[in-house]
Amino acid sequence: MKRFCAECGREADVYYDNLCIDCFKKHNPLVEKLPLIKVSVCRECGSILYLNRWIRPRESLDDIVADIVKKEIRRHAKVEVKEITVLISSRNKNKYITIVRIKGRPKQNMPYYSEEHIVEVRMRTDLCPVCRDLILKKEKAILQIRASGRELSPQEKSEIIQIVKREIIKLQKKQRDAVIVDIEEERGIDIKLLSANVARALAAAIQREFPSFIKETYKLIRLDRNGRPVSKVTVKVELPPFSIGDIIAINNEIFYVKEIKHSVIKLVNLSNYKEISLTSKSIPRHIRRISVVKQKFLVNSITPPLISLLNLENYETIEIRLMHVPQWLKPGEIIEAAIYERRIYIIPPSE
Repeated sequence: MKRFCAECGREADVYYDNLCIDCFKKHNPLVEKLPLIKVSVCRECGSILYLNRWIRPRESLDDIVADIVKKEIRRHAKVEVKEITVLISSRNKNKYITIVRIKGRPKQNMPYYSEEHIVEVRMRTDLCPVCRDLILKKEKAILQIRASGRELSPQEKSEIIQIVKREIIKLQKKQRDAVIVDIEEERGIDIKLLSANVARALAAAIQREFPSFIKETYKLIRLDRNGRPVSKVTVKVELPPFSIGDIIAINNEIFYVKEIKHSVIKLVNLSNYKEISLTSKSIPRHIRRISVVKQKFLVNSITPPLISLLNLENYETIEIRLMHVPQWLKPGEIIEAAIYERRIYIIPPSE
């Protein structure tokens, strides 16, 4: 028995809901309701607001618009979509007109077919939250870098700032709010930031290079419109109370700070000249920096355990007793010594 299309009367090999393929397409478009797409573009950084999320562009605006159109077509399509091609027909600062070619099928037992549609994308300029906070200098976190009981040295400040700048560049690849609002260097280093997570990441990066302690404090600023607390976070990185070249005391023993590198501190015990290493986790809390007088001496002679020294300031000759004479101490060399509580401690030469 012959069958015919219920609409056009044409005989066909295959029917879909009693319709030939052409009549079926007419009544069953791949996309029934084409969306009017509205997006916001940040006038400062070019980020785009799509589906309530700001996206930092990593490609051209044309490519981003085409990608958004494809996503919107797939969101509204109630059929199997195999392929979407988007061409930009015209553009201005407020609007994009695109020609969209869709290939798909409403049913699994049907061949794929294509449709062509016009989709409009309307653009409006706005400010993303990150740029708004940056313009208003609305910091949400402060990273404080201090040294316990002393000022940061110029070298420490310079190295820490370089660490922060390098880390910010890395963070910006993943976090849009990895932005420095301001840097102050009055009582140490205060870095104002838009994100507490960024402050924590920077603190961790500093601690990897400098032995230090990290502490967080919170200050309630206000309540938001939903009654939830809004706080400002302060992340404090505290360096130990000494730097390279200082003399310190640990459990009544005197040490020379030889090196601080990659969060490891190398100390020289000035009684036996043995080296020890400390990290952020192993720094004793009762460690203290001591004030000493440093003077230059000429090594006259070495007769263990006696060392004869000539003070190069007043030309007085003195003898000191060393139970452990370091190998680097030679007659005729000029050395530096620290005078503390009437005792002379010979300082190792810098390498």
